[in-house]
Amino acid sequence: LGSKVVSTSSSEPSNQKVQGGGLMTSTITIAGYGSLMDESSARQTTPDLTNWRYGTVDGWARVFDLVSIINIRRDLGRGRQLATCTARRREGVTLHVCLYDVPSDGFAALEARERRLRTERVQYQEANGSAGEAVMFTQYSDAEYRSERAVTADMWHEEVGQYYSGQHIYRDDLLPVPSYLKKTVDAYAALGPDLRDHFLDTSFLGDGSSIRAYLQERGERAFTLDQPEDE
Repeated sequence: LGSKVVSTSSSEPSNQKVQGGGLMTSTITIAGYGSLMDESSARQTTPDLTNWRYGTVDGWARVFDLVSIINIRRDLGRGRQLATCTARRREGVTLHVCLYDVPSDGFAALEARERRLRTERVQYQEANGSAGEAVMFTQYSDAEYRSERAVTADMWHEEVGQYYSGQHIYRDDLLPVPSYLKKTVDAYAALGPDLRDHFLDTSFLGDGSSIRAYLQERGERAFTLDQPEDE
């Protein structure tokens, strides 16, 4: 696409592993917090991931505020039901995440796919008490996206405008893409009722209301795409 990609090769948290024949390979740990909690979903994005496990990251919450271009293209989002979640700093909140390692030489391609998010380094802790540093793709902003990524009108059109007529990809008035919300709720629920509750209480709409409150208000309609006449 001719898109600008943030350089990461020397600054991202890296691990060294010994493969067959004694060759050293470098990997980067990724922290996922949405639909990536489902390992099969993560493997669709990064088939060569290794060392799958779970952990926590302090000081972050999920916010459904990013227009999902891929779901618009797949006809899975319309009207206000356009948002997937980002991670926003929130004091006092602990985010339960998945952790996995990806080859360092493939990280640039992964980062390019997540280019409407910020590349952030975070500290994590695993259930067994071990700790480390991971990359987590977090909330960005319209101004930064336009000044650092989609820096020309042609790039904006190629990446966003040909699919979505709005002028902002970060919005506080959106609702979750229904299929994405269901996938994310199911991914946390598969890990037990406590983690499902965790997801509902540490995830928010852009206006600050919780996903638990949204589901209580909307019920099963939260997982169903509104028909055009209902918008």
